[in-house]
Amino acid sequence: MGRSKSAPSDNSRCLWKSWRWQQPRIPQLSRSSEQVPIVSRRFPQTGATEVAQRVLVVEDSPVIQRLIDMTLKSGGFEVEFSDSGTEGLEMAMTCSHDVVILDIGLPGLDGWQVLEALRANEATATLPVIVLTAHGRSRVQDEADSKGANMALSKPFNPVDFREAITSLLAA
Repeated sequence: MGRSKSAPSDNSRCLWKSWRWQQPRIPQLSRSSEQVPIVSRRFPQTGATEVAQRVLVVEDSPVIQRLIDMTLKSGGFEVEFSDSGTEGLEMAMTCSHDVVILDIGLPGLDGWQVLEALRANEATATLPVIVLTAHGRSRVQDEADSKGANMALSKPFNPVDFREAITSLLAA
């Protein structure tokens, strides 16, 4: 598999571009009569449209990234990823997200350093942050509380419980 790079995009939504050093295989898209934006869901019973909530996931494990991606996208979330603390902090500071899911053990800045920087910045001080750890929730819960995390979750996690935890945090 080729190496990948990320950089901020030029558009106003502040999505990040990703590219691979090798040519990606692009699936053929089917044409439909109605184009529905990816970032919205239509509810047939009311005709209402809901804008997807944006989640930034700062996680260095490709396996966990894939699990989170499938779990959240199936729940209607728009998901962006970073695999380092430094890049994740930059994305959180420059782009609008509804919640950040933050691994503790990251290359570059660790999750605690990213959390402290987010809480110290006026623009991100109240941004909901869920810390994710493989060390067991009970071991990090006190530190998560003292550093301002809204929630601490353990890896491995049940995908349904994980999505419900994020949904309940955003509903509060």
